Amino acid sequence: MIILLSHKEGYCYADNKYLGNWLGVCPRRISSLLRELSDNNYITMEYRHRFQRKIYINEEKFTSDLLENFF
Repeated sequence: MIILLSHKEGYCYADNKYLGNWLGVCPRRISSLLRELSDNNYITMEYRHRFQRKIYINEEKFTSDLLENFF
């Protein structure tokens, strides 16, 4: 989902509530999932203000792990 939302601008700016509504989970769960993705270097998050962030996909990490696990 983050990949889809970041396709046009190169980053995703959706907040936890939006992502949670889309996935059917609470915003706290989204926060936890984003933290896990960040800790494992799949994404990086840049904060401009307290409630404004950009989520970037680490394409190199994502692609190498995906190919490794797929084949």
